[in-house]
Amino acid sequence: MTGPPAAAQDVLRRYAFPPPDLITGIFAPDAPLENRVMVLRAQFLFFKFFILG
Repeated sequence: MTGPPAAAQDVLRRYAFPPPDLITGIFAPDAPLENRVMVLRAQFLFFKFFILG
């Protein structure tokens, strides 16, 4: 396989979850998975970012 499909396959194979002290997901675990509201808390140096997804 070559081209974009091979590149995408390579990215997926090398994917790793970030360390939990950098990005944390906050959500209601009993909510249905489809359309679940999640807040991501990301930390970089002394900055904290909250992303609603």
